[in-house]
Amino acid sequence: MLSFAARALDLWLLIQRLLICLMLFLFGLFWHLHWASNILAERLPQALEGETLHVTGVVTGLPERSLIAQQFQFKILHSDFGFSQRRVVLNYYGANKISPGQYWAFSVRLNRPHGFSNPAGFDYEGWLFQRRVSARGYVRPSPSERLIAQQPGVGATPLTDSFQVRLHSLRYTIKTQLQRLLGDALHGGLLLALLIGDRAGISQDSWSLFTATGSNHLFVISGLHIGMISAFCFWLTLTLGKSLGIAALVPAHKAAALIALVAALFYSMLAGFSLPTQRAFITIAVFICGLFWNARYLVSFRLLVALLAVLLLNPLAVINSGFWMSFTAVTSLVVFSRAGLLSPVQIPIRSLFRRESGYSQPTTCGHN
Repeated sequence: MLSFAARALDLWLLIQRLLICLMLFLFGLFWHLHWASNILAERLPQALEGETLHVTGVVTGLPERSLIAQQFQFKILHSDFGFSQRRVVLNYYGANKISPGQYWAFSVRLNRPHGFSNPAGFDYEGWLFQRRVSARGYVRPSPSERLIAQQPGVGATPLTDSFQVRLHSLRYTIKTQLQRLLGDALHGGLLLALLIGDRAGISQDSWSLFTATGSNHLFVISGLHIGMISAFCFWLTLTLGKSLGIAALVPAHKAAALIALVAALFYSMLAGFSLPTQRAFITIAVFICGLFWNARYLVSFRLLVALLAVLLLNPLAVINSGFWMSFTAVTSLVVFSRAGLLSPVQIPIRSLFRRESGYSQPTTCGHN
């Protein structure tokens, strides 16, 4: 009788777990479909393709300049035909210099986003879809074209767009100052790419070479760079805390965690909070917050929390190969660490944590 009751209880617990998994799966599916349907609803109606629209809005991204045009992201605030509060990509062939934050009145012709269907080619339409771009087109010469203001007035844009405009305006200011200092330096474009995530200064031949050798992600701010900056700031704060005696006032590992998190946030902002940098910052924030609050959870659990946070903020991240590569790489490091294959690297780091703060390395905390 007791054996039957125990089996029934085990069966009931199994059913409960399966139901919870099913509910979580359905929630994720609903959230993904809801997000995607909202983006599809924002797309340019087919009836407006090729039509001339009179729009006013704000430049929301760093312009990319070529020999004949400037390409930039533009948030339409008002337009005829009711197509407003939409993000579009425009090509501008005029003589005016476009910069982030400018408030313009344009006459534009737009088309719905599309890309090529070549196998293994770059999915441009998917790239625009993830960034909620509703249309792409060009600015037509028109007497109504005018610069209304260098910066939109308070309340002219939603709070999130206002933050994005100010962020890219700051990046543009940094870029212009660096360009003035660097002049015609041979590797000035690479330096700009590493400092503010703008690869417009890298020639097409150089970028093709980096892509062919698989090193293109090393020359633009990515999760790798943010992780390296965060880890360096963590180590530096621990070292200075020991040298200056700060550890007697504030726990060294907590001060180091806070500085590392701020450094990751600052560097992500320099990169414009692109999708890869958002993913990297969220993952670093989850791990560092666990260290800051002495949370003794398995690293695999923290990794799942980071994965959940990324998908809640942008469920369309799953269609990006970088998403899978990033989490696969981190998961591989965790697995190799558990298997003892990284022990030569772990030993000095673990001893550093124990010597400085008495806190065990976060990759080994938790209960199996």
